[in-house]
Amino acid sequence: GWSGMIGARYKSNKLLIGTTDTKGDYRPQFFDVQGKVIWTPRKQLKLTLLGIWNQNEYQFKPEHKQTQVGTLTEAFQQLDIYYEGQEKDRQRTLLGALSLEWQLNPLWQLEGQLGLTYHQEREAFDILAEYWLSELRASDAPSGLHDSTANVGIGGFLNHARNELTALTGTLQCQARCQLGEHELRFGISANPRWMQSRQSEWHLVDSAGYSLPTASSELPVSGNLHGTHALPMVQYAAFAQGNLEFEPSAGTLRCLLGLRYSGVNLFHHSRVSPRVSLEFSPNAVPLLKVYAAGGLYYQYAFYREMRDRAGTLHPELKPQMSIHSVVGTQYSFMLWSRLFKVQAELYYKWLYQQIPYTVDNVRLVYEALNAGQGYVRGIDVKLNGELVPGAESWLSLSLLQARIKVTDALRDPERMPREKDYFPMPHDQLFSVGLYLRDYLPRLPSCQVLLSANYATGLPYSTPSGRYGDFARMPSYQRIDIGFSYIFKDDYQSLKFLQRFKWLRELSLAVEVLNLFDAHNTISYLWLRVPTTSGGQSQLAVPNYLTARCVNIMLRAAF
Repeated sequence: GWSGMIGARYKSNKLLIGTTDTKGDYRPQFFDVQGKVIWTPRKQLKLTLLGIWNQNEYQFKPEHKQTQVGTLTEAFQQLDIYYEGQEKDRQRTLLGALSLEWQLNPLWQLEGQLGLTYHQEREAFDILAEYWLSELRASDAPSGLHDSTANVGIGGFLNHARNELTALTGTLQCQARCQLGEHELRFGISANPRWMQSRQSEWHLVDSAGYSLPTASSELPVSGNLHGTHALPMVQYAAFAQGNLEFEPSAGTLRCLLGLRYSGVNLFHHSRVSPRVSLEFSPNAVPLLKVYAAGGLYYQYAFYREMRDRAGTLHPELKPQMSIHSVVGTQYSFMLWSRLFKVQAELYYKWLYQQIPYTVDNVRLVYEALNAGQGYVRGIDVKLNGELVPGAESWLSLSLLQARIKVTDALRDPERMPREKDYFPMPHDQLFSVGLYLRDYLPRLPSCQVLLSANYATGLPYSTPSGRYGDFARMPSYQRIDIGFSYIFKDDYQSLKFLQRFKWLRELSLAVEVLNLFDAHNTISYLWLRVPTTSGGQSQLAVPNYLTARCVNIMLRAAF
Protein backbone atom coordinates (compact mmCIF):
# COMPACT_ATOMS: atom_id res chain seq x y z
CA GLY A 1 0.00 0.00 0.00
CA TRP A 2 0.86 3.67 -0.23
CA SER A 3 1.27 6.24 2.54
CA GLY A 4 2.94 9.60 2.88
CA MET A 5 3.23 12.86 4.72
CA ILE A 6 4.26 16.43 3.98
CA GLY A 7 5.08 19.37 6.21
CA ALA A 8 6.22 22.97 5.94
CA ARG A 9 7.71 25.37 8.48
CA TYR A 10 8.36 29.08 8.57
CA LYS A 11 10.28 30.78 11.38
CA SER A 12 11.63 34.24 12.06
CA ASN A 13 13.77 35.17 15.08
CA LYS A 14 13.52 38.90 14.42
CA LEU A 15 12.04 39.79 17.81
CA LEU A 16 14.46 37.57 19.71
CA ILE A 17 17.64 38.77 17.96
CA GLY A 18 16.44 42.35 18.30
CA THR A 19 17.06 42.16 22.07
CA THR A 20 20.86 42.15 21.61
CA ASP A 21 22.91 45.28 22.33
CA THR A 22 23.52 45.91 18.60
CA LYS A 23 20.44 47.72 17.37
CA GLY A 24 19.31 47.72 13.77
CA ASP A 25 17.01 46.14 11.23
CA TYR A 26 17.13 42.34 11.63
CA ARG A 27 15.40 40.14 9.06
CA PRO A 28 16.19 36.46 9.72
CA GLN A 29 13.94 33.95 7.95
CA PHE A 30 13.87 30.17 7.82
CA PHE A 31 11.58 28.14 5.58
CA ASP A 32 11.57 24.45 4.76
CA VAL A 33 9.37 21.79 3.16
CA GLN A 34 9.67 18.06 3.92
CA GLY A 35 7.86 15.20 2.27
CA LYS A 36 7.98 11.41 2.54
CA VAL A 37 6.27 8.72 0.46
CA ILE A 38 6.22 5.04 1.52
CA TRP A 39 5.32 2.17 -0.82
CA THR A 40 4.87 -1.34 0.56
CA PRO A 41 4.21 -3.68 -2.40
CA ARG A 42 4.27 -6.65 -0.02
CA LYS A 43 4.86 -7.27 3.65
CA GLN A 44 8.57 -8.05 3.28
CA LEU A 45 9.45 -5.07 1.06
CA LYS A 46 9.26 -1.33 1.73
CA LEU A 47 10.45 1.61 -0.37
CA THR A 48 10.72 5.12 1.07
CA LEU A 49 11.27 8.35 -0.84
CA LEU A 50 12.31 11.42 1.19
CA GLY A 51 12.61 14.99 -0.06
CA ILE A 52 13.70 18.10 1.87
CA TRP A 53 14.14 21.71 0.77
CA ASN A 54 15.09 24.50 3.15
CA GLN A 55 16.28 28.08 2.90
CA ASN A 56 17.79 30.18 5.66
CA GLU A 57 18.23 33.92 5.08
CA TYR A 58 19.76 36.55 7.31
CA GLN A 59 19.60 40.25 6.45
CA PHE A 60 20.91 42.86 8.86
CA LYS A 61 21.37 46.61 8.72
CA PRO A 62 23.17 47.60 11.94
CA GLU A 63 22.67 51.08 13.29
CA HIS A 64 24.10 51.52 16.77
CA LYS A 65 25.83 49.55 19.50
CA GLN A 66 26.48 50.78 23.05
CA THR A 67 28.38 48.68 25.58
CA GLN A 68 29.94 49.48 28.94
CA VAL A 69 32.99 47.55 30.12
CA GLY A 70 35.06 47.71 33.29
CA THR A 71 35.52 46.28 36.78
CA LEU A 72 34.99 47.42 40.35
CA THR A 73 38.65 48.42 40.64
CA GLU A 74 39.04 50.11 37.26
CA ALA A 75 37.28 53.00 35.53
CA PHE A 76 34.29 52.05 33.43
CA GLN A 77 34.46 52.65 29.71
CA GLN A 78 31.61 53.09 27.27
CA LEU A 79 31.82 52.11 23.62
CA ASP A 80 29.50 53.73 21.08
CA ILE A 81 29.56 52.38 17.52
CA TYR A 82 27.57 53.84 14.62
CA TYR A 83 27.18 51.67 11.54
CA GLU A 84 26.50 52.04 7.85
CA GLY A 85 25.98 49.25 5.33
CA GLN A 86 24.35 45.84 5.59
CA GLU A 87 24.86 42.07 5.61
CA LYS A 88 22.99 39.52 3.48
CA ASP A 89 23.56 35.79 4.07
CA ARG A 90 21.73 32.85 2.54
CA GLN A 91 21.84 29.07 2.84
CA ARG A 92 19.94 26.61 0.66
CA THR A 93 19.77 22.83 0.91
CA LEU A 94 17.99 20.36 -1.36
CA LEU A 95 17.99 16.67 -0.40
CA GLY A 96 16.53 13.60 -2.05
CA ALA A 97 16.90 10.03 -0.77
CA LEU A 98 15.49 6.63 -1.74
CA SER A 99 15.74 3.78 0.78
CA LEU A 100 14.90 0.09 0.57
CA GLU A 101 14.11 -2.45 3.32
CA TRP A 102 13.79 -6.08 2.26
CA GLN A 103 13.11 -8.91 4.71
CA LEU A 104 14.50 -11.92 2.84
CA ASN A 105 13.57 -14.46 5.54
CA PRO A 106 13.24 -14.53 9.33
CA LEU A 107 17.04 -14.38 9.65
CA TRP A 108 18.23 -11.93 6.98
CA GLN A 109 17.24 -8.36 6.16
CA LEU A 110 18.77 -6.07 3.50
CA GLU A 111 18.78 -2.27 3.61
CA GLY A 112 19.92 0.14 0.92
CA GLN A 113 19.98 3.90 0.46
CA LEU A 114 20.66 6.18 -2.49
CA GLY A 115 20.72 9.94 -1.92
CA LEU A 116 21.89 13.28 -3.25
CA THR A 117 22.29 16.59 -1.37
CA TYR A 118 22.85 20.02 -2.88
CA HIS A 119 24.01 22.80 -0.54
CA GLN A 120 24.75 26.46 -1.27
CA GLU A 121 25.99 29.21 1.04
CA ARG A 122 26.47 32.91 0.31
CA GLU A 123 27.91 35.48 2.70
CA ALA A 124 27.98 39.14 1.66
CA PHE A 125 28.52 42.23 3.78
CA ASP A 126 29.88 45.76 3.57
CA ILE A 127 29.78 47.34 7.01
CA LEU A 128 31.41 50.66 7.87
CA ALA A 129 31.66 51.50 11.57
CA GLU A 130 32.88 54.52 13.54
CA TYR A 131 33.44 54.17 17.26
CA TRP A 132 34.04 56.37 20.29
CA LEU A 133 35.51 54.91 23.46
CA SER A 134 34.96 57.10 26.54
CA GLU A 135 35.95 56.82 30.19
CA LEU A 136 33.01 57.22 32.57
CA ARG A 137 32.50 58.42 36.09
CA ALA A 138 29.41 57.83 38.18
CA SER A 139 26.82 60.59 38.19
CA ASP A 140 24.71 61.74 41.12
CA ALA A 141 21.71 62.17 38.85
CA PRO A 142 18.65 60.16 39.95
CA SER A 143 18.38 58.66 36.46
CA GLY A 144 21.64 56.80 36.93
CA LEU A 145 23.28 58.41 33.89
CA HIS A 146 27.06 58.58 33.65
CA ASP A 147 29.30 61.43 32.51
CA SER A 148 32.26 61.05 30.17
CA THR A 149 35.54 62.23 31.72
CA ALA A 150 37.92 61.46 28.87
CA ASN A 151 38.00 60.15 25.31
CA VAL A 152 40.11 57.00 25.24
CA GLY A 153 39.96 56.20 21.54
CA ILE A 154 38.36 57.19 18.26
CA GLY A 155 38.43 55.08 15.15
CA GLY A 156 36.57 53.02 12.63
CA PHE A 157 36.67 49.85 10.60
CA LEU A 158 35.36 48.58 7.29
CA ASN A 159 34.50 44.91 6.75
CA HIS A 160 33.90 43.50 3.26
CA ALA A 161 33.07 39.98 2.11
CA ARG A 162 31.69 38.15 -0.91
CA ASN A 163 32.03 34.47 -0.04
CA GLU A 164 30.27 31.56 -1.74
CA LEU A 165 30.30 27.80 -1.22
CA THR A 166 28.57 25.14 -3.32
CA ALA A 167 28.62 21.47 -2.31
CA LEU A 168 27.16 18.35 -3.95
CA THR A 169 27.19 15.15 -1.89
CA GLY A 170 26.04 11.69 -2.93
CA THR A 171 25.22 8.74 -0.70
CA LEU A 172 25.33 5.07 -1.67
CA GLN A 173 24.90 2.61 1.17
CA CYS A 174 24.07 -1.06 1.56
CA GLN A 175 23.62 -3.03 4.80
CA ALA A 176 22.75 -6.59 5.77
CA ARG A 177 21.44 -7.76 9.12
CA CYS A 178 21.28 -11.31 10.43
CA GLN A 179 19.27 -12.22 13.54
CA LEU A 180 20.55 -15.35 15.33
CA GLY A 181 18.39 -15.77 18.40
CA GLU A 182 19.42 -13.10 20.90
CA HIS A 183 22.45 -12.18 18.78
CA GLU A 184 22.55 -9.82 15.81
CA LEU A 185 25.18 -9.41 13.11
CA ARG A 186 25.38 -6.35 10.81
CA PHE A 187 27.54 -5.71 7.74
CA GLY A 188 27.66 -2.73 5.44
CA ILE A 189 29.50 -0.72 2.80
CA SER A 190 29.07 2.91 1.80
CA ALA A 191 30.47 5.49 -0.62
CA ASN A 192 30.04 9.26 -0.42
CA PRO A 193 31.24 11.20 -3.50
CA ARG A 194 31.58 14.93 -2.78
CA TRP A 195 32.27 17.94 -4.92
CA MET A 196 32.77 21.43 -3.51
CA GLN A 197 33.54 24.77 -5.06
CA SER A 198 34.22 27.96 -3.15
CA ARG A 199 34.92 31.57 -3.97
CA GLN A 200 36.37 33.92 -1.37
CA SER A 201 36.77 37.68 -1.36
CA GLU A 202 37.13 39.14 2.10
CA TRP A 203 39.16 41.89 3.79
CA HIS A 204 39.06 44.15 6.85
CA LEU A 205 40.35 47.70 7.27
CA VAL A 206 40.96 49.20 10.72
CA ASP A 207 41.52 52.92 11.26
CA SER A 208 42.37 54.38 14.68
CA ALA A 209 42.29 58.18 15.05
CA GLY A 210 43.13 58.64 11.36
CA TYR A 211 45.94 56.07 11.18
CA SER A 212 45.29 52.88 9.26
CA LEU A 213 46.47 49.75 11.04
CA PRO A 214 48.83 48.22 10.26
CA THR A 215 50.60 51.33 9.01
CA ALA A 216 51.81 51.46 5.41
CA SER A 217 53.06 54.26 3.22
CA SER A 218 52.43 53.05 -0.34
CA GLU A 219 49.33 50.86 -0.22
CA LEU A 220 45.99 50.57 1.49
CA PRO A 221 46.60 48.34 4.53
CA VAL A 222 44.01 45.63 5.07
CA SER A 223 43.96 42.55 7.31
CA GLY A 224 42.29 39.19 6.91
CA ASN A 225 42.78 39.41 3.15
CA LEU A 226 41.27 36.27 1.59
CA HIS A 227 40.91 35.89 -2.19
CA GLY A 228 40.67 32.78 -4.32
CA THR A 229 38.55 30.14 -6.02
CA HIS A 230 38.87 26.45 -5.15
CA ALA A 231 37.35 23.17 -6.32
CA LEU A 232 37.57 20.03 -4.21
CA PRO A 233 36.37 16.64 -5.53
CA MET A 234 36.68 13.67 -3.17
CA VAL A 235 35.14 10.27 -2.45
CA GLN A 236 34.88 8.91 1.08
CA TYR A 237 34.13 5.21 1.51
CA ALA A 238 33.70 2.83 4.42
CA ALA A 239 32.89 -0.77 5.32
CA PHE A 240 31.93 -2.16 8.71
CA ALA A 241 31.05 -5.34 10.56
CA GLN A 242 29.30 -5.34 13.92
CA GLY A 243 28.01 -7.96 16.31
CA ASN A 244 25.48 -7.42 19.09
CA LEU A 245 25.79 -10.37 21.42
CA GLU A 246 23.73 -11.15 24.52
CA PHE A 247 24.53 -13.74 27.20
CA GLU A 248 22.68 -14.71 30.35
CA PRO A 249 25.03 -16.21 32.93
CA SER A 250 23.75 -17.04 36.39
CA ALA A 251 24.76 -13.62 37.79
CA GLY A 252 22.83 -11.51 35.30
CA THR A 253 22.60 -10.36 31.67
CA LEU A 254 25.70 -9.41 29.66
CA ARG A 255 25.42 -7.48 26.39
CA CYS A 256 28.45 -7.09 24.18
CA LEU A 257 28.96 -5.02 21.04
CA LEU A 258 32.01 -5.71 18.88
CA GLY A 259 32.69 -3.65 15.79
CA LEU A 260 35.31 -3.09 13.12
CA ARG A 261 35.28 -0.24 10.60
CA TYR A 262 37.41 0.40 7.52
CA SER A 263 37.46 3.85 5.91
CA GLY A 264 39.40 5.89 3.40
CA VAL A 265 39.23 8.62 0.75
CA ASN A 266 40.13 8.89 -2.93
CA LEU A 267 41.27 5.45 -4.12
CA PHE A 268 42.46 3.96 -0.83
CA HIS A 269 44.22 7.12 0.33
CA HIS A 270 44.51 7.53 4.11
CA SER A 271 42.96 4.10 4.69
CA ARG A 272 42.26 3.41 8.36
CA VAL A 273 40.88 0.53 10.46
CA SER A 274 39.11 1.37 13.70
CA PRO A 275 37.92 -1.27 16.21
CA ARG A 276 35.43 -0.59 19.00
CA VAL A 277 33.84 -2.55 21.85
CA SER A 278 31.04 -1.98 24.34
CA LEU A 279 30.00 -4.05 27.38
CA GLU A 280 26.86 -3.76 29.52
CA PHE A 281 25.96 -5.87 32.56
CA SER A 282 22.69 -6.02 34.52
CA PRO A 283 22.93 -8.14 37.69
CA ASN A 284 19.97 -10.32 38.67
CA ALA A 285 20.35 -9.22 42.30
CA VAL A 286 19.69 -5.57 41.28
CA PRO A 287 17.71 -5.75 38.01
CA LEU A 288 17.29 -1.94 37.80
CA LEU A 289 21.07 -1.42 37.77
CA LYS A 290 23.20 -1.27 34.61
CA VAL A 291 26.99 -1.02 34.51
CA TYR A 292 28.69 -0.41 31.18
CA ALA A 293 32.07 0.32 29.62
CA ALA A 294 33.04 1.20 26.06
CA GLY A 295 36.13 2.04 24.08
CA GLY A 296 37.28 2.44 20.52
CA LEU A 297 39.52 4.02 17.95
CA TYR A 298 37.93 6.74 15.81
CA TYR A 299 39.05 8.76 12.78
CA GLN A 300 37.59 12.04 11.54
CA TYR A 301 38.51 13.01 7.98
CA ALA A 302 39.04 16.67 7.24
CA PHE A 303 36.29 18.50 5.40
CA TYR A 304 36.43 21.76 3.49
CA ARG A 305 36.64 24.12 6.48
CA GLU A 306 39.38 22.12 8.22
CA MET A 307 41.40 22.04 4.98
CA ARG A 308 41.34 25.83 4.57
CA ASP A 309 44.15 27.73 6.30
CA ARG A 310 44.13 31.33 7.48
CA ALA A 311 45.18 32.59 4.03
CA GLY A 312 42.32 30.76 2.31
CA THR A 313 44.47 28.02 0.71
CA LEU A 314 43.16 24.44 0.67
CA HIS A 315 45.30 21.53 1.88
CA PRO A 316 43.53 18.26 0.89
CA GLU A 317 46.56 16.18 1.94
CA LEU A 318 45.64 16.45 5.63
CA LYS A 319 45.64 13.23 7.63
CA PRO A 320 42.44 12.25 9.46
CA GLN A 321 42.27 13.31 13.09
CA MET A 322 42.53 10.32 15.43
CA SER A 323 41.04 9.77 18.88
CA ILE A 324 40.88 6.91 21.37
CA HIS A 325 37.68 6.92 23.43
CA SER A 326 37.03 5.23 26.78
CA VAL A 327 33.81 5.45 28.80
CA VAL A 328 32.64 3.78 32.01
CA GLY A 329 29.26 4.44 33.53
CA THR A 330 26.31 3.21 35.51
CA GLN A 331 22.55 3.68 35.37
CA TYR A 332 20.16 2.99 38.23
CA SER A 333 16.37 3.21 38.24
CA PHE A 334 14.41 3.53 41.47
CA MET A 335 10.95 4.36 42.79
CA LEU A 336 10.37 7.58 44.72
CA TRP A 337 6.99 9.09 45.63
CA SER A 338 5.45 6.24 43.60
CA ARG A 339 7.27 7.56 40.54
CA LEU A 340 10.09 6.02 38.49
CA PHE A 341 13.36 7.98 38.59
CA LYS A 342 16.65 7.29 36.86
CA VAL A 343 20.17 8.40 37.75
CA GLN A 344 23.08 8.00 35.33
CA ALA A 345 26.78 8.77 35.77
CA GLU A 346 29.58 8.57 33.19
CA LEU A 347 33.33 8.99 33.37
CA TYR A 348 35.11 9.45 30.04
CA TYR A 349 38.60 10.09 28.68
CA LYS A 350 39.63 10.78 25.07
CA TRP A 351 43.19 10.77 23.75
CA LEU A 352 43.52 13.05 20.70
CA TYR A 353 46.21 12.75 18.02
CA GLN A 354 46.92 14.44 14.66
CA GLN A 355 44.62 17.28 15.68
CA ILE A 356 44.06 20.40 13.59
CA PRO A 357 44.46 23.45 15.88
CA TYR A 358 41.87 26.19 15.52
CA THR A 359 40.69 29.39 17.14
CA VAL A 360 37.30 31.10 17.38
CA ASP A 361 37.00 34.54 15.75
CA ASN A 362 33.63 35.90 16.88
CA VAL A 363 31.57 32.78 16.04
CA ARG A 364 33.71 31.56 13.10
CA LEU A 365 36.14 28.67 13.46
CA VAL A 366 39.56 29.43 11.91
CA TYR A 367 41.74 26.36 11.30
CA GLU A 368 45.50 26.03 10.78
CA ALA A 369 45.06 23.22 8.18
CA LEU A 370 47.91 21.28 9.78
CA ASN A 371 48.00 18.06 11.80
CA ALA A 372 50.01 19.89 14.43
CA GLY A 373 48.14 19.18 17.67
CA GLN A 374 47.84 16.55 20.37
CA GLY A 375 45.50 16.67 23.32
CA TYR A 376 42.94 15.04 25.57
CA VAL A 377 39.38 15.48 26.81
CA ARG A 378 38.20 14.10 30.14
CA GLY A 379 35.16 14.63 32.28
CA ILE A 380 32.23 13.41 34.34
CA ASP A 381 28.51 13.63 33.49
CA VAL A 382 25.77 12.98 36.06
CA LYS A 383 22.04 13.21 35.33
CA LEU A 384 18.92 12.58 37.40
CA ASN A 385 15.58 12.51 35.60
CA GLY A 386 12.04 11.42 36.39
CA GLU A 387 8.41 12.45 36.47
CA LEU A 388 7.53 14.57 39.48
CA VAL A 389 3.95 14.30 38.24
CA PRO A 390 2.61 11.83 35.67
CA GLY A 391 3.40 12.82 32.10
CA ALA A 392 5.76 15.69 33.01
CA GLU A 393 9.45 14.71 33.01
CA SER A 394 12.05 16.79 34.88
CA TRP A 395 15.81 16.47 35.13
CA LEU A 396 18.95 17.74 36.86
CA SER A 397 22.38 17.44 35.22
CA LEU A 398 25.95 18.21 36.26
CA SER A 399 29.10 18.08 34.12
CA LEU A 400 32.82 18.48 34.70
CA LEU A 401 35.01 18.77 31.62
CA GLN A 402 38.63 19.48 30.80
CA ALA A 403 39.80 19.77 27.18
CA ARG A 404 43.50 20.45 26.54
CA ILE A 405 45.72 20.57 23.46
CA LYS A 406 49.35 21.33 22.69
CA VAL A 407 51.06 22.28 19.44
CA THR A 408 53.57 19.57 18.48
CA ASP A 409 54.69 20.81 15.04
CA ALA A 410 55.65 24.18 13.59
CA LEU A 411 52.83 26.39 12.30
CA ARG A 412 52.91 28.38 9.08
CA ASP A 413 52.89 31.62 11.06
CA PRO A 414 55.64 31.51 13.72
CA GLU A 415 53.95 34.40 15.55
CA ARG A 416 51.13 32.02 16.50
CA MET A 417 53.38 29.42 18.13
CA PRO A 418 52.75 29.07 21.89
CA ARG A 419 55.35 30.48 24.25
CA GLU A 420 55.69 27.15 26.04
CA LYS A 421 55.41 23.58 24.76
CA ASP A 422 52.67 22.61 27.16
CA TYR A 423 48.95 21.90 27.15
CA PHE A 424 46.49 24.80 27.04
CA PRO A 425 42.65 24.90 26.99
CA MET A 426 40.75 24.16 23.81
CA PRO A 427 38.00 26.63 22.76
CA HIS A 428 35.23 24.37 24.16
CA ASP A 429 36.93 23.83 27.55
CA GLN A 430 33.95 24.47 29.84
CA LEU A 431 35.09 23.32 33.26
CA PHE A 432 31.73 23.10 35.05
CA SER A 433 28.07 23.25 34.08
CA VAL A 434 24.79 22.45 35.82
CA GLY A 435 21.28 22.42 34.41
CA LEU A 436 17.80 22.11 35.92
CA TYR A 437 14.51 21.53 34.10
CA LEU A 438 11.26 21.22 36.06
CA ARG A 439 7.74 20.56 34.79
CA ASP A 440 4.75 20.51 37.10
CA TYR A 441 0.99 20.99 37.07
CA LEU A 442 -0.77 23.72 38.98
CA PRO A 443 -2.76 22.34 41.93
CA ARG A 444 -6.34 21.45 41.00
CA LEU A 445 -5.70 22.58 37.42
CA PRO A 446 -4.09 19.69 35.50
CA SER A 447 -4.54 21.47 32.17
CA CYS A 448 -2.01 24.14 33.17
CA GLN A 449 1.72 23.33 33.33
CA VAL A 450 4.61 25.34 34.77
CA LEU A 451 8.09 25.01 33.26
CA LEU A 452 11.27 26.23 34.91
CA SER A 453 14.71 25.99 33.29
CA ALA A 454 17.96 27.11 34.93
CA ASN A 455 21.51 26.80 33.59
CA TYR A 456 24.92 27.80 34.90
CA ALA A 457 28.32 27.19 33.29
CA THR A 458 31.82 28.52 33.75
CA GLY A 459 33.22 30.73 31.01
CA LEU A 460 34.86 29.48 27.84
CA PRO A 461 38.45 30.48 26.98
CA TYR A 462 39.10 33.16 24.37
CA SER A 463 42.10 34.93 22.85
CA THR A 464 42.84 37.72 20.39
CA PRO A 465 42.36 36.79 16.71
CA SER A 466 46.06 37.41 16.01
CA GLY A 467 47.43 36.13 19.32
CA ARG A 468 49.56 33.13 20.16
CA TYR A 469 48.16 29.77 21.08
CA GLY A 470 48.19 29.39 24.85
CA ASP A 471 47.61 33.10 25.54
CA PHE A 472 44.03 33.15 26.73
CA ALA A 473 41.52 34.50 29.21
CA ARG A 474 38.05 33.28 30.13
CA MET A 475 34.65 34.74 29.43
CA PRO A 476 32.33 35.47 32.35
CA SER A 477 30.18 32.55 33.49
CA TYR A 478 26.95 31.75 31.67
CA GLN A 479 23.78 31.96 33.77
CA ARG A 480 20.17 31.97 32.63
CA ILE A 481 16.72 31.18 34.00
CA ASP A 482 13.59 30.70 31.87
CA ILE A 483 10.04 30.27 33.12
CA GLY A 484 6.94 29.35 31.20
CA PHE A 485 3.25 28.54 31.54
CA SER A 486 1.18 26.44 29.18
CA TYR A 487 -2.52 25.64 29.05
CA ILE A 488 -3.96 22.66 27.18
CA PHE A 489 -7.40 23.39 25.76
CA LYS A 490 -7.71 20.03 24.04
CA ASP A 491 -5.66 16.86 23.57
CA ASP A 492 -6.20 13.10 23.53
CA TYR A 493 -7.05 13.00 27.25
CA GLN A 494 -9.04 16.16 27.97
CA SER A 495 -10.93 18.95 26.26
CA LEU A 496 -12.99 22.04 27.00
CA LYS A 497 -16.68 21.45 26.43
CA PHE A 498 -17.11 23.88 23.54
CA LEU A 499 -14.17 22.28 21.69
CA GLN A 500 -15.52 18.73 21.87
CA ARG A 501 -17.74 19.29 18.84
CA PHE A 502 -14.76 20.13 16.65
CA LYS A 503 -13.75 16.57 15.80
CA TRP A 504 -11.21 17.76 13.22
CA LEU A 505 -9.21 19.55 15.95
CA ARG A 506 -7.01 17.02 17.75
CA GLU A 507 -4.88 19.31 19.92
CA LEU A 508 -4.89 22.98 20.95
CA SER A 509 -2.58 24.61 23.51
CA LEU A 510 -1.16 28.01 24.41
CA ALA A 511 2.26 28.64 26.02
CA VAL A 512 3.81 31.84 27.38
CA GLU A 513 7.53 31.89 28.22
CA VAL A 514 9.79 34.52 29.74
CA LEU A 515 13.28 33.85 28.38
CA ASN A 516 16.29 35.07 30.36
CA LEU A 517 14.06 36.02 33.28
CA PHE A 518 16.69 38.05 35.18
CA ASP A 519 18.09 39.68 32.01
CA ALA A 520 21.59 38.22 32.47
CA HIS A 521 24.31 39.60 30.18
CA ASN A 522 25.88 36.42 28.78
CA THR A 523 28.91 36.91 26.55
CA ILE A 524 29.11 34.98 23.28
CA SER A 525 32.16 36.65 21.67
CA TYR A 526 34.29 39.80 21.64
CA LEU A 527 34.80 42.75 19.35
CA TRP A 528 38.49 43.70 19.26
CA LEU A 529 39.48 47.36 19.03
CA ARG A 530 42.90 49.03 18.91
CA VAL A 531 43.30 51.88 21.41
CA PRO A 532 46.33 54.04 22.33
CA THR A 533 48.22 53.45 25.57
CA THR A 534 49.76 55.95 27.97
CA SER A 535 53.24 55.01 26.72
CA GLY A 536 52.39 56.04 23.16
CA GLY A 537 51.83 52.52 21.86
CA GLN A 538 48.65 50.64 21.08
CA SER A 539 46.79 47.78 22.70
CA GLN A 540 43.72 45.70 21.89
CA LEU A 541 40.51 46.09 23.87
CA ALA A 542 38.01 43.24 24.06
CA VAL A 543 34.43 44.55 23.97
CA PRO A 544 31.86 41.82 24.73
CA ASN A 545 29.04 40.83 22.41
CA TYR A 546 26.10 39.62 24.48
CA LEU A 547 23.45 37.01 23.84
CA THR A 548 19.78 37.92 23.76
CA ALA A 549 18.25 39.87 26.64
CA ARG A 550 15.00 39.15 28.46
CA CYS A 551 12.03 38.63 26.16
CA VAL A 552 8.58 37.05 26.11
CA ASN A 553 7.70 34.19 23.78
CA ILE A 554 4.07 33.25 23.00
CA MET A 555 3.31 30.00 21.19
CA LEU A 556 -0.04 28.68 19.97
CA ARG A 557 -0.01 25.03 18.92
CA ALA A 558 -2.74 23.22 17.01
CA ALA A 559 -2.83 19.68 15.63
CA PHE A 560 -5.43 18.29 13.25
